[in-house]
Amino acid sequence: MRKKKNKIKKPFKDTIIGKIVAKAGDIIKDVPTIITQAVSGNYAGAIATLIDNLTESDDPKAKQLLKELELKRMAIEKEMAEIELKERELIIQDLNSARTREVELAKAGYNDWLQKVVGIIALLILMFVAYVIVFITIPATNRELFIHFIGVAEGISLPIFAYYFGSSKGSSDKNRLIGK
Repeated sequence: MRKKKNKIKKPFKDTIIGKIVAKAGDIIKDVPTIITQAVSGNYAGAIATLIDNLTESDDPKAKQLLKELELKRMAIEKEMAEIELKERELIIQDLNSARTREVELAKAGYNDWLQKVVGIIALLILMFVAYVIVFITIPATNRELFIHFIGVAEGISLPIFAYYFGSSKGSSDKNRLIGK
């Protein structure tokens, strides 16, 4: 049995939108709409409604709150960019470790039989799918299931081919030639 992680949500009043709504509650018209949008997860809609309300207001407090909201938005965008950068760095590290593995195997003269078996199996699956598409009429009741199977077969095959026969394979072949 898998345990679900319960994501602890902040109370609305403790969120960025909630804090600004609390400060601007007396000068914005659509407080219920903003709260409904935010609570339902439509944060972009809640922020857009909040910005529209603050922009339409003549209250000087509204301009200050717009500036505060813009600063918060910029801080969130910066944080998201940093997270994306870390994710990309992890992907690059993973790719480099795969390349290093293949280079070390090539240096040791290892003949990867698993590569050949997995490649053949993936190729057979794709050939089967192509055969079925061309020569067999799929009953209407199974069409959606078959389309799903095609996606699964493609999802399995593409990473295998990319890993074994893509840039990692080219790197190992190059290193084998250089080593001779």
